[in-house]
Amino acid sequence: MKTIKIFDAKNYPPDLPVFQRSAVRAVIVKENKILLVKSDREGFYKFPGGGMEKGESLADTLIRETREEVGYQTVPSSIKEFGLIEEKRLSTVDENQIFHQLSYYFTADVLDERFDQSLDNYEKELGFTPEWVDIETAISVNSEFDEKYDVSFVRRDTFVLKYISENNNV
Repeated sequence: MKTIKIFDAKNYPPDLPVFQRSAVRAVIVKENKILLVKSDREGFYKFPGGGMEKGESLADTLIRETREEVGYQTVPSSIKEFGLIEEKRLSTVDENQIFHQLSYYFTADVLDERFDQSLDNYEKELGFTPEWVDIETAISVNSEFDEKYDVSFVRRDTFVLKYISENNNV
């Protein structure tokens, strides 16, 4: 998969052990709107997706996470590679570790029927709700949020939203 961007904070000694996490994120566009997860509590948007579970393929993770976070069923035959974002920084969980995340983005279609979300507790606390939104609105909201709070995953997803918008990639 093509690497779109590498975010490397370079805020770590290079000899620390590395914790690597792989995640999958869905880029779903329909009628000039993009399907994102909105945090009703904080106000930011993020792509549906999350970490791979043991034994899962990238496609399996995409299908599961899309169903859990936004309540839509992914059409498996529609899944196509979009791009990879790498993030590398000192871990916020263990300061004796480097956090290296690989986020695999895929375009996909979903069926029209919507099901109940299946959210983790922290996702419920953040008020995660699916929203079909204009991409420029999502960019504007996230850019304003990132200026105030400097959150790495919001910056990553805002970068991808801008990349889509600037390159007409979906």
